[in-house]
Amino acid sequence: MNDISIRNGLHAGIVIMVLGSVLHAISSRYFLNWYGFVGYVVFLIFMVRSVLQVRENEGGIFSFGPAFVAAFIPMTIGVYISSIFTYAMHNWINPDLIILIK
Repeated sequence: MNDISIRNGLHAGIVIMVLGSVLHAISSRYFLNWYGFVGYVVFLIFMVRSVLQVRENEGGIFSFGPAFVAAFIPMTIGVYISSIFTYAMHNWINPDLIILIK
C-alpha cells in the first residue's frame, strides 16, 4: 500500500512542477492565477487514483483507515514537492513574482 501511495505522491509532485513550469512559461500571470487551482485538481486526481489502486490490491473492500492513509500519503508528498517548487520559483527562478503579487 505504501509503495502505491508514495509513487502516486511523487507523480503528483512531478505533474504539478511540470504544469507550474508550463504556466510560468506562458505567462507569470497565468502562474499566479491558475497554479493553486491546478494543484488542487492534480492532488485530488492522484489521491483518488491511489485509493482506487490500493482498493484493487486489497481485493475490492477495505476500511476507512487504509483508505485515508492511501489518500493522505500522496497528498503530503505532493504538497511537499509543490512547496519546494514554489519556494524555488519565487526566490531563485523568478524573484519578480513577488512584485506581481502586490
